[in-house]
Amino acid sequence: MGYITTLSIYNDDLDSILEDSKEFCEKVVQASHNSLIDGKQVFGHGYSANLVTVQRTRHADDPTIYIHYGNHVQEINPWGEEYLENLKENNPESFNSIKGLLLQALHTMQDVEKGVKVS
Repeated sequence: MGYITTLSIYNDDLDSILEDSKEFCEKVVQASHNSLIDGKQVFGHGYSANLVTVQRTRHADDPTIYIHYGNHVQEINPWGEEYLENLKENNPESFNSIKGLLLQALHTMQDVEKGVKVS
């Protein structure tokens, strides 16, 4: 497998993408290439300074969980602990919210394994 890049786009200025889609696509490609080397990238388009967040490009064989909360996306994987340490130190409320969400997801997965009907 090759590499995969995950993007988050704010809906605030979506119309600007239609107005200049070629420039937008060029920015996506450049940010995706840069994220392979420099990690997460953010770029603006139209009237938005931060319309798109490009997560760190990763190999398609590497499992990663992305949690969206507020206007943020948190990458969680076995080799990204520095991101979580930084989040815990700088934003403990969000860290605890993410932890709670992951525990809830784990319980749901365990119920599915047991054959419990999940609503």
